Amino acid sequence: MLSQDDFGFPREQPPDDPEAVVLSDTRRGSFARASITPRRNSVHDVEERNWQDRRSVQFSFQQQKNSAAREEHVSAAKLDTLVEYVVTSNEFMEASQVSGFLLTYHAYVDSQGLLQALAARYDMASAKGDVVAAIRTLFVLQRWIEEHWYDFEGDDLLLLAVAKFARLRLEAWTKSKQDASFAMLTKLSTVHELAQDRRTVVNRAASSVLPDDEEWDDGEAKPATAAAAAGAHHKHSESVGVSIKNTRTLNALSRAPHPLVDKNWAAVWKGLQAKSPAHVLLSKHLNKVEIARQLTLIEHALYKKITPTELIAQATHKTDRPPENIRALIAHFNDMSRFVAMTICSLHGTDSARSHMFRKWVKIGRELLRLHNYNGVFEIMAGLHSVSVYRLKHTKAAQSSKTKAIEDQLVEVSSRRGNYAAYRALIAANTVPVKPSVPFIGAALTDLSFLDMGNVDVIENDQGDALINFSKHRRVAQVIGLVKKFQEHEYVLEPVPELHDFLNKLGGASKVSDKDLYAMSLLCEPKAAEVEIGGWATWTLDAEHAAVALGKASPPQQRRKESRAAPP
Repeated sequence: MLSQDDFGFPREQPPDDPEAVVLSDTRRGSFARASITPRRNSVHDVEERNWQDRRSVQFSFQQQKNSAAREEHVSAAKLDTLVEYVVTSNEFMEASQVSGFLLTYHAYVDSQGLLQALAARYDMASAKGDVVAAIRTLFVLQRWIEEHWYDFEGDDLLLLAVAKFARLRLEAWTKSKQDASFAMLTKLSTVHELAQDRRTVVNRAASSVLPDDEEWDDGEAKPATAAAAAGAHHKHSESVGVSIKNTRTLNALSRAPHPLVDKNWAAVWKGLQAKSPAHVLLSKHLNKVEIARQLTLIEHALYKKITPTELIAQATHKTDRPPENIRALIAHFNDMSRFVAMTICSLHGTDSARSHMFRKWVKIGRELLRLHNYNGVFEIMAGLHSVSVYRLKHTKAAQSSKTKAIEDQLVEVSSRRGNYAAYRALIAANTVPVKPSVPFIGAALTDLSFLDMGNVDVIENDQGDALINFSKHRRVAQVIGLVKKFQEHEYVLEPVPELHDFLNKLGGASKVSDKDLYAMSLLCEPKAAEVEIGGWATWTLDAEHAAVALGKASPPQQRRKESRAAPP
């Protein structure tokens, strides 16, 4: 079973990242001078340049691939200098760079502090008559609101501060009202209207995702209608762009595949209510494809709620426990893994039913892979490879070569080998173009943890000034940016309320301990070794402990005493 600590921070060596900066003899957050050792092919030179204040910024130069040219980057700076660089550098005015800055600022300043720094930069540019810098500053502020609304949602003080900033500048306005800055300030002064309908500033895409190839197994429910069958057997994924800013409106939901359930689904589901979770899943009325779809909807909804602020807090251990939304996804992951193990181990009556259940979970894992729900693949494999299930040799031996081949594929995808190399290759392939996916959040948390442990937050220059280590935050932004990218692309799948609710509750799996699962496993396939106890009684020791765990027998120690007390 995957524990919470293992989920977020597996104990492996940091990935071999050629651009990461390794620090020696320096603790994170300390102002002591850092001894910085660049890794191979990374930052070739670190030197100070005159900006506004020679002490307030450091630049790094990085060799371009297949070129003698070198790119210039800010490696460390004071906050005001960093903001200045954001709004004046052509590099930072690229959308991805502005977004990266806004994704990670929480690590070194709060939202009110960033707003004050942007306001100071705007006033400085206006006083100098630097129209371009003034407009760029407002552009960054506008992008902050539009693309990082989670910073403002529920923070009325921050919204009021933005509106007040804009109104005060408008009251003192002496230039032409045709100026671009005037229009932007006017929009910012009504930011509360933006809060009432934030959908007007969110540009999201939705894609209909159907299995690349479908194969029906004997005994499973067939699609209820011809239209559903055509949708289920569709061999190519189609992308449907949906944007509020786009004048072309599409009803994406109409492109969703028909749920693969019986025509009389309500009656069928009512008849399943009296059965155990394992027997519900074994029912021929529950199709593996539809189970995967509903799981994907549940897990993508959980994944979307995670904010960059939470990712930074988790990576830097700023909270005693994971933030709320990360904690919810981790809890679901662990509960789902237990549910997989529970549904297999609870079928200790017949080997055939247990083998069928194992096979069905493997096939559900394949459907999750086709839907690009990698989180689901990882959690199912965590359940199938838990100690309680992995030891069931007879159950696994009964699987066909086809099932074993599918399982091997899922094992490869979820392997930690090469720092999740197979998984990372798949998720990278989904970025151009972006396909709706549910990434394995554990990989992102691992990357963020290693970046935080291997790089200090503050670098001290020769004059003793503390500079923000922006090289670190640039790397962090890349990881968080990938998480955010997949949050913005929706699945177009139709919920099945009854099945959705069933997979949300998971049959009370959260209350089942690893010890309980192992006890159930021993009832399925007891260990064969017989052990003589006290010279009077013979026990199958593990099976006896299983019965004790389930409350069907007294502890072996007590029974041993009773046996010894008995007359010969």
